[in-house]
Amino acid sequence: AKNTLDSWQSYNTIALAIDNLKKGDLNFFKEDKTVFVSSVNDLETTIPENINTEPIQARILILRTKLLKLEEVLNLGTSKKNEKLLIMKEVFEALSNVTLQINKKFEKEAQNIIKPNEI
Repeated sequence: AKNTLDSWQSYNTIALAIDNLKKGDLNFFKEDKTVFVSSVNDLETTIPENINTEPIQARILILRTKLLKLEEVLNLGTSKKNEKLLIMKEVFEALSNVTLQINKKFEKEAQNIIKPNEI
């Protein structure tokens, strides 16, 4: 799973931005809107073939939605601190769920389940 994720550029860009978000760095979400939008769109369109399954696509769609929501909340002047923190938590959970789903896929593939012969 690590090799797949390391080679997936758009995932790494988003993961780095979210890691920076944990440190209080909001530049990715506030600075260049075109970089943000292209990174979020690339996340869905550049899924590596070996992990391009419906459960993973669903988690990525959720992550994309949460990222767009966070970007909107951060750039609105009327957003409250509690609202921003809640959306940030949702983004952290969404990225964690994407990573978990990818790990589950590789774990399931690695299992060698022997089925009993049918009579």
